[in-house]
Amino acid sequence: MNVLIAEGNVRLGEVLAQMLDAEGHISTVVFNWQDAVLAQRARSYEAYLIDLEFPDCGGIAMLGSLRREASSGPSARAIGWTTFGHFWRGLPITSMFDAVVEKPASMKTILAALQGTARSSSNDSIDSASSANACEWWPQSGWRLD
Repeated sequence: MNVLIAEGNVRLGEVLAQMLDAEGHISTVVFNWQDAVLAQRARSYEAYLIDLEFPDCGGIAMLGSLRREASSGPSARAIGWTTFGHFWRGLPITSMFDAVVEKPASMKTILAALQGTARSSSNDSIDSASSANACEWWPQSGWRLD
């Protein structure tokens, strides 16, 4: 599976890519919004693993940009991951993601989220709420959307 990893911590992104590659995936790591968009234009991804607290533009805006860039192809599975699970838990905005995983997470949990078999148990994963209009209430000031 081709996986795009958008992570603000360089070392964590590199280690995660190495671990996913060892599991047979093909990983690309980006550390800023511009590189993520360029990576999306260069290759088709089956999954995104996006830091919700991405320092450049935020994980929600990042996912929106990636979805717009990939509008002609099939939709990639989107996994949000976060250090602040208590903040994101139950927010309607997380319905944009197929799963949200809390850091630190085991490789087993990350793989299950990428493959769509994640179950909400313990601290490793967060249920995502569902809402048809998840983005309507999100404050856009200060967020770069494209």
